[in-house]
This record gives sequence, structure tokens and C-alpha cells, in this order.
Amino acid sequence: TISSEPTVPAGPAKPVGVIFEQADRKKVSMQYGQGCVSRPDVTDLLLQPLHWDLTAPEPTVLIIHTHATESYTKLPGQGYAQTTEYRTLDTQYNMVKLGDLLTELLQEAGITVLHDRTLHDYPSYNSSYTNSRTSVEAYLQQYPSIRVVLDVHRDAIEPEKGRIIKAVAEIEGKTAAQVMII
Repeated sequence: TISSEPTVPAGPAKPVGVIFEQADRKKVSMQYGQGCVSRPDVTDLLLQPLHWDLTAPEPTVLIIHTHATESYTKLPGQGYAQTTEYRTLDTQYNMVKLGDLLTELLQEAGITVLHDRTLHDYPSYNSSYTNSRTSVEAYLQQYPSIRVVLDVHRDAIEPEKGRIIKAVAEIEGKTAAQVMII
């Protein structure tokens, strides 16, 4: 089922453009799943112009969360309930909140966004990809204007049981958690 309505930015659309400077290319990386034969050149992709008009009145961007309940390490004073380690149903502390913020940023750029706030990984984590695929297909059927689908995840690495690597990046002297957009 579709859980969200399009959010249309207020006021006239602003020009939208993507500019990647040389320094920004160092912040972008691509990882490939087993058996993936495609190996695009990241620099070449970043330098190609985007010719999409994402400022149409119909939704052009869909934000979804296959693993919506993913959360980050609690800061002192945060009292949200975890369903399991690094997961919560509280949409103020999981990937849904990140999607809300991304929606706001895109709207400020004049882009019409649909944000699916469904918890696709709850109660069954193993069904999350099937659930999110069903949602994406329903949105694309209802809104053929969608040009970009962003599946936003928390980046986490657990190379072995009980050993967690906290993936962070330093941006302008501040430490920030990494996010994956698929």
C-alpha cells in the first residue's frame, strides 16, 4: 500500500543543477555485489550532465527505506526504544527521519518528492526487500513521473558477530555517520 502523498514545494521552482568539484570525487565510492559485471567509471559518471527536469508538479523523486528501522548509536539523553541493536520503530531516530530531512532539502531545490515512510523491515527483516520492491512498483505504477528512486540506508559493517565497525566520514572538520543511497 502507498503510505505517502507527494510533497510539492512551495513557491516557484529554483534551478536545479549538480556540480562536482575535484575534491568531491574523493567522497564518492562504488561497491559491487558478487557477480556484478558492470564496473562504471565513477569520475566519468560524475562529470556527465543530468538532463532530468525534477521540478515538475508531479512527483519526480521517490525516497524509500528497505531497512527503515535502522538507527544510529544513541547519544546521551536519547531515550528511544530499540527493537533490536541499532534498530528502532521510532521514526524520529531511524532512517525515516533521515528521509524526512532529505525530502526537505530536495523540496527547497524545487523538486517534488514522495517519501514512503513504511517500515518495510518490520516485523520481518527477511521480507524487507520484497516489501520495498512491492512499494516501489506500486509508486511507479501510480506516478509514472518518478525519475529517481532513492533507497536510504544506515551504513553499518559487522565483519564478525559482536564486532561493529562504525563507518564515519570527516566533513569540514566534523565527524558524520555515513549513509548509503541505493
